[in-house]
Amino acid sequence: MFPCIYYYYFGIECPGCGFQRSLVHLFHGDFYFSLLLFPGLIPLLFFLLYQFLILFFVDLKRILIIKKLTNSFGILALTIQLVVYALKWMELYPWANKFF
Repeated sequence: MFPCIYYYYFGIECPGCGFQRSLVHLFHGDFYFSLLLFPGLIPLLFFLLYQFLILFFVDLKRILIIKKLTNSFGILALTIQLVVYALKWMELYPWANKFF
């Protein structure tokens, strides 16, 4: 796995720390541990999947409901990660350092 450059230079976790480990656990079927490591992974994957599909299928751009839903997934993933990151800093996220 790639090391976090932010953690390497500054000694603190960035909001994206845990993404790789979470993705590996998700592919292995361990959903609970995956969500503990990176809670915004599932909405982020839906957002990225839609963005990938839009590159190949132009008709998806025209469907307004899908576009709004996908934007909501992106905003949801970002919000979840920022809230969890803030909770880690305030030490209110009890399982934050349990697995590292």
